Amino acid sequence: MKTKKILMIGMTLLIISSCIKQPAIYPLFSEENLAIIPYQMGQTVKFLNEDNDTLVFQVVRDEMYPSHTHTFDETDYGMETITVNYYYVRDVDLADVSGNIKLSFSISNYDNSPEKELNFRWNGNFVLGCELSSSNETISIEDHLYEHAHHERLYNQYTGEMLYDWYYSEEFGLLYFKKGDFSLTRIP
Repeated sequence: MKTKKILMIGMTLLIISSCIKQPAIYPLFSEENLAIIPYQMGQTVKFLNEDNDTLVFQVVRDEMYPSHTHTFDETDYGMETITVNYYYVRDVDLADVSGNIKLSFSISNYDNSPEKELNFRWNGNFVLGCELSSSNETISIEDHLYEHAHHERLYNQYTGEMLYDWYYSEEFGLLYFKKGDFSLTRIP
């Protein structure tokens, strides 16, 4: 009886393992992709808030780690195959010296495409995504010109209220962020 049970478990594991496709493992970030988030551990960056107070942020975390996704596909025989895709993520966190505000930036090579999506979190819960296609936009913030800036602005489709507005540069990082009454403007 015990042998039969072990045999059944072994057969089940064999069937399941035969349905898992070979994982795609993307290479580590290129230097170009690592540079998309220009902040380095220990670096300080200054911003003006909505009251024109200077806030000093320091990079408190710069980590790259592997992650993965699962894709389930049904075969012709009604069984599912599982594809596991492994990729890398780089997370960089900045915290103001008072510890009240945290800025987080994240980029991954999930789909191994040349287009990269940068994710930005403000205080850990408000997530913005920006597809970093090549940008030739030059912007002026507080009389300082920034070339190749990325800009994202989102409005509520029902009320027309602006939900957020932000500018980002691969050379300098966050240039400007506004959500409601809160804003940050980079001090060059």
